Amino acid sequence: MKYTKEEIVAFRLEKTERDLQSAKALAKVNSWDGVVNRLYYAAFHVVSSLLEYNDIKHRSHSGAKAMLELHYVKTAKLSTEWGDFYTHLFNERNDSDYEDFAIFTEEDVAPLIPQTEEFIKVISTLIRQE
Repeated sequence: MKYTKEEIVAFRLEKTERDLQSAKALAKVNSWDGVVNRLYYAAFHVVSSLLEYNDIKHRSHSGAKAMLELHYVKTAKLSTEWGDFYTHLFNERNDSDYEDFAIFTEEDVAPLIPQTEEFIKVISTLIRQE
């Protein structure tokens, strides 16, 4: 079955919201590595929505990061601070998933929740403006 661009974008935005809610639930039980993972995926799905909306293809997580940098940060449609934030989440998620002794604490991770919410709003605004 072939889905329209609008259906794909809507589905990915729903995934964004589900992942954000999962991160908040995991924070309540102090599962900070899980929070990092879900925050990253919430950000990834909203970025993936933006790229899909604009017919910008990517095949991997690093590809999505590169396309965001190329098409949005380098063109000043997105601030370098937000580009750096997405890279930070990307790196933290990689550490969380693949490093044996990566330890995440509430102090490190809790501030990422409202930052990710703001990032999602910024990217969602870009989608609406395009």
